[in-house]
Amino acid sequence: MLVRGGHLEGEALDLLVTGEGILRLHGERVETVHTHGTGCSYAAALTALLARGETLETAALRAKRWIQ
Repeated sequence: MLVRGGHLEGEALDLLVTGEGILRLHGERVETVHTHGTGCSYAAALTALLARGETLETAALRAKRWIQ
């Protein structure tokens, strides 16, 4: 499960929760009002990376970096 922290205050911290533990995906908050659709784009990037054969952890880290 990927829990996004995009609407919280402070750091843009997302959590990837798996049966093996929790991976913290740290990021800088981007100050903008143009955030509509970022969750869908994030999910699409994650899906594409998984389809290319990336591990879940690597795909989540790369998708987080891309969406920023």
